[in-house]
Amino acid sequence: MTENLTDSINKTNMSESDKTDLKIIGLYEENGNLPEEQKIHLKRDIGLISAINLILNLIIGSGIFLTPGTVLSESGSIGMSLLVWFLSGIISLMGALAFAELSTVVPKSGGSYAYFQTAFKDLHPFLGPLPGFLFIWIMMIIVVPADLAVVALLFANYVYEPVRPSLSPEFHANNEVLVKNTIAAATLVAVGIINYVSVKLYLNTQNLISFLKLSGCAFVIVGGIYMLISGKALNINFGFEGTKTTPHSLAIVFYAGLYSYDGWSWVTGVTEEIKNPDKNIIRSILIGLLIVTLLFISMNVAYTTTLTVDEIISGSAVAVEFGDRVFGPGKIVVSIAVALSALGAALSLIFYASRLGYVAAREGQMWEFICFIHRRRLTPAPAVILQVVLGLGYLFLGRGMDTLINFYMFLMWIFYGLTMATVFVLRRRMPLANRPFKVPLVIPAVVIVLSTALAVIPIFTQPPMQYIVCLLLTSLGVLFYYPFIYKRMKLPYLDDCQRVLQKWMDVIPAKEEPPL
Repeated sequence: MTENLTDSINKTNMSESDKTDLKIIGLYEENGNLPEEQKIHLKRDIGLISAINLILNLIIGSGIFLTPGTVLSESGSIGMSLLVWFLSGIISLMGALAFAELSTVVPKSGGSYAYFQTAFKDLHPFLGPLPGFLFIWIMMIIVVPADLAVVALLFANYVYEPVRPSLSPEFHANNEVLVKNTIAAATLVAVGIINYVSVKLYLNTQNLISFLKLSGCAFVIVGGIYMLISGKALNINFGFEGTKTTPHSLAIVFYAGLYSYDGWSWVTGVTEEIKNPDKNIIRSILIGLLIVTLLFISMNVAYTTTLTVDEIISGSAVAVEFGDRVFGPGKIVVSIAVALSALGAALSLIFYASRLGYVAAREGQMWEFICFIHRRRLTPAPAVILQVVLGLGYLFLGRGMDTLINFYMFLMWIFYGLTMATVFVLRRRMPLANRPFKVPLVIPAVVIVLSTALAVIPIFTQPPMQYIVCLLLTSLGVLFYYPFIYKRMKLPYLDDCQRVLQKWMDVIPAKEEPPL
């Protein structure tokens, strides 16, 4: 969007004051070149365990605690709901296998964005880079900020509920929304600070939260086993009587199920920071999805041992209600697990999304300042701050969680389908590329069909305004793309603003990477 700062350093018409400013932060030598020791980049600090925990933190967030009632209601029977949880895991695994191949062909951070750029960028000067830009536009403007708002609000709800009994009804009536929004906003700021400070701090915090949330999920499952072996479980009908098979019900039920699993592909967004990515990406995806699928099915079976179908459908906090029935005061363990799940998801969402912004800026499809790195902390500080600000914006829009989830899934599965298409394109265009793992082509073909159905069916069966808004926001992205990306129009004073922010934040350009 703007010319690279290092190019401007080489210009001979720079003022002495500009040179002085750049010398202060180590960006100018008398010969006009960027000092070699200042050409920094993100480090490969993520091992296999941390990559698995990244997937677990992204997947085990709000979904499994928000959507069991929706899945059961729209499926119509316990048997069908469990089948949906299983099939959602299988569909996610199919998509993940395609991403695993793509991550070896295009060993760069950015996930779908990097694959779009490699497959389409040079096919047409205007249309070629457009899919990649629209992916970044949608992810940065709608998907990630919306999901950040969802998990931050979920965390706030579970922090607030334990203190509810000690507060007066008048306080709830007048201040509850404000208190929850304040807690949610503080949560986004806190996880942003962790991401800002260092990658090592992020990884240590993420790994701890992942262990604790897995322990909480296991606590629920153990409760279900106890109810079964003690003979206290309800008479469970795992049959398929009452199953709903209308296109609308199937689309909504898989929206909810797949939302709970989403996050499986996002480890490919940080490929450049993963150790031995050729092996560890596929390993982390397979191990992470296996763990999650077993957990989700087992937790939903556990719920049915204690809660009736109507209670699961109407409950807004199914896991906590289950904990109250089974463990009494011990339900606090479940509440803590839910809160930690939301906290871990927010932490990892910012980590992932900041890398998307970083890669897009490096490719010239976002303000270049977003790909600058903190000189001492080696974190993409501007990209992290951007994610916190956008997440706060969505939080205070006050949209309902159901609306945010529908926004999220409608858009994500459009891009998942397009990503599956890049498998075919790159097989043809780059037949000799490194592919230590090759996915059978029937798998991405099936995912394309499923993603098309998930995107199209809700529009025709129930055309709410939210889908129209999504399409309008996408169109707005095209309007932004033409002048600022395709025509390279520069906003006045943007370079001056960048120099001021760079000096204030102590950030410098990342080491240049080969273009996608």
